Amino acid sequence: MLLKITIFLFHCFVITTQVRADDPYTCVMYGHCHKNSRGYHQNCAYNGTARPFQDQAGLQILRNFCPHLYQGDADTRTCCSPDQLKILRDNLGMLYPMVSRCPSCFHSMINFICDFACAKDQSRFMNATRVQVSKTGVAYVEEVQVYMTERYMQGSFDACKHVSFPAKGTRAMDALCGPWNAVTCTPKRWYNYMYDPVVNGFAPMTARFVYTNDPVDRFIPVDPRVIPCNSSVDEFTPPCTCTDCQASCPTMKRFPYSILQSTGDQSWYFPDVKSMLWLGSIFFFALASLFLTVHFRRERMAEPIKSGKVD
Repeated sequence: MLLKITIFLFHCFVITTQVRADDPYTCVMYGHCHKNSRGYHQNCAYNGTARPFQDQAGLQILRNFCPHLYQGDADTRTCCSPDQLKILRDNLGMLYPMVSRCPSCFHSMINFICDFACAKDQSRFMNATRVQVSKTGVAYVEEVQVYMTERYMQGSFDACKHVSFPAKGTRAMDALCGPWNAVTCTPKRWYNYMYDPVVNGFAPMTARFVYTNDPVDRFIPVDPRVIPCNSSVDEFTPPCTCTDCQASCPTMKRFPYSILQSTGDQSWYFPDVKSMLWLGSIFFFALASLFLTVHFRRERMAEPIKSGKVD
């Protein structure tokens, strides 16, 4: 009996080794197997290879929200189940109204959300740092460590930081950054808040981020596509407007007039509307001062005539 068990374990080890040799990156999580105290699903711990995804409704969700993970109906492999994708779709449906004015922001955000939930190479940029066992004996993930590039962290934040949220009369970051507002929020505060269930009741698990542009040991940081807010998501979607994206606002052209020339080869110019308002204010006060000076001078000259004391 002991010999049979030993042979069985040996074959399992050989199979696992061969799978990982062919595809060095595996899943970290797959499927739901537990709910936290707030009733949100937590993922099962799973370090096997990504599984073929053939659920048609789920494939449509991938095509709509995570097209970079869709490899065709027959070849798509993921580290998420159909049920996970349906919950992901519902969660993105709640997020979308907050940033709907700027599609570039929305898609820059969800590119990472898709990778976090479903990428077939989760172990490339993530590892489970705290795993618990449910009452039914199933291991589930409570905390992960995620390696993310500073480029993506900063770029996705920049794409969203000025987006308006008309329903509340504020910016979207006032709602998305937890205890901070749109002025005090930073990229690190934003991501740390979104994936910390202690301060964000909607987060099902904790994600501890390591922000780096370089590999760390065996981990290669995740670096999803960032779409700047003044760029289009695709040929059918316009860039974000000036109201939601400062980079979309028009800038003033260089003035060729000699009055603005410096002593060097470089000419002075005013790159934004604020500078033009500043220049206009100076011109207005100068003109007003000249008008008042002339007016009072005429008043003084007219006084002797009115009194009959003309020399």
